[in-house]
Amino acid sequence: MPLILKKGEGAATLKLDQPGGRLPTKNMVIVVAFGPEIQTYIENEGHKACPRPVGCGHCGAVGRMVGHGSYRRKPKDQERAWWIRVRRWLCQVCRRTTSCLPSFLLPWRHYRVGVIQGVLVRRLEVEGSWAEVVAGCSQQGVPALRTMQRWVGALADQATDWLLAVLAELAHQDNKSPWLEPRGPTALGTSPTLTAAHSLLLASLDLLAWAKSRWRELAGYGVADRLAFLGHWGHGRRLGRLV
Repeated sequence: MPLILKKGEGAATLKLDQPGGRLPTKNMVIVVAFGPEIQTYIENEGHKACPRPVGCGHCGAVGRMVGHGSYRRKPKDQERAWWIRVRRWLCQVCRRTTSCLPSFLLPWRHYRVGVIQGVLVRRLEVEGSWAEVVAGCSQQGVPALRTMQRWVGALADQATDWLLAVLAELAHQDNKSPWLEPRGPTALGTSPTLTAAHSLLLASLDLLAWAKSRWRELAGYGVADRLAFLGHWGHGRRLGRLV
């Protein structure tokens, strides 16, 4: 399934292809960069601007994707929640659907990706205690401590596979990346899972830097966007859930 990013009105579509090899699901997701502002997406009816996929990511049929309505999602941050609509397309050949997810969300998560990244960075990179994470990332109990702990645990569970995929990409595309040099243990303690999660967050910076050198549509992406880019990149390669 390709990852599709679209930066700004009338911008070219960026397509990152991936090798196949995994069985398709009933519904797939393409990710379109409408910018970080949810309110702008709502006011401009962003779901209507989702580009029609050229081909079906399930069966490969070209020119057979038709509109299939939209469904509601409820993204939120520490201060409020919004109702948005997500566009959906249907393949006339295999009858499977493809959803057009705005880039301020990750698949399967309701919080804005920037909120999730803030928690992961403070816990894994800054090595903050949970009390410090709550103080820095939560407002009046939103997000809840258990929610933030689930995000960190989910990343830890998936980090090894994702890190190997990132390193393979860098080895193929950018053999000068420092992440291809032998690295010693991090300062995160003895847990190999947490070490992989920390390393993945750091390696995502090299992945984004490489991608920005190749696709000008990513020029506006920075450190604050690395989790969004990593998640969408991996989703395009069917790596499964990141967080």
